[in-house]
Amino acid sequence: MKRTLFTAALALFLALAAVAVHADERVTVILKDGSVVKGSLLGSDASSLTVQDASGSAQDIERVQIRRIFDSSGKPLVLDSANSAQVEDEPSTTPSTEEPMRPTRSHRRAARSHHGRKVAGEVLTWSGLGAFAAGLGVFIYGETQESDATSTYYNSTGYTSSGDYAYDTIPGKPGYYTASQYDQYYVGMTWAVTGCVIGLVGAGCMIAGVCILPHDRTEAEDAALMHYEGGQLSLGMPPISVSSANGPRATLFTARF
Repeated sequence: MKRTLFTAALALFLALAAVAVHADERVTVILKDGSVVKGSLLGSDASSLTVQDASGSAQDIERVQIRRIFDSSGKPLVLDSANSAQVEDEPSTTPSTEEPMRPTRSHRRAARSHHGRKVAGEVLTWSGLGAFAAGLGVFIYGETQESDATSTYYNSTGYTSSGDYAYDTIPGKPGYYTASQYDQYYVGMTWAVTGCVIGLVGAGCMIAGVCILPHDRTEAEDAALMHYEGGQLSLGMPPISVSSANGPRATLFTARF
């Protein structure tokens, strides 16, 4: 009789202990839609876990719907492959003794080369642009002088109303001109030719600067001679295909906006 009572009391104690342990395994589940589920974790499998709420109802929650899980103390939990909840390891605060990777000599040389090309390309591009603008201004000034000098002409040689003597001719221009008109025309021509030379030099500097500037182009962009993107024009060597019907073919310009 005593043994039966002892056995029943032991069974009741183990059942109460199991309930107590089970009651302590309370979790808070945060779902991806923002909702919160609180209760006791009954178990889990590969696709879902089961939580019993305060009313005693069991609810199955798909793993794909779960964002985070916390225990009763607020620590995050991780459901491992053994279907048991474990406290997520705290991130290590121990400073890393691994030394950062130092750039090698080739990396430093490549960085200096990249920086040097960038500086040289920018200097050539902007100086070339300035020279081209100056050459254009000089050319326009020279053309204006030529136009002013030949705006009036005389049908025959002789003295003009202002007392000047018109006897000079200008190739390609009709009539006769005074000495001052003749001199003004050729001075203007000198200015125009000088402006052309300065402008051509400036254009050459701009093209060289654009070629020197380092740029990152994809394989499709490299198929074009010129590519415009982000306010920058880059040059490349396009592949040339030759066919018997259409002759050589290549992409000259591409752009991305």
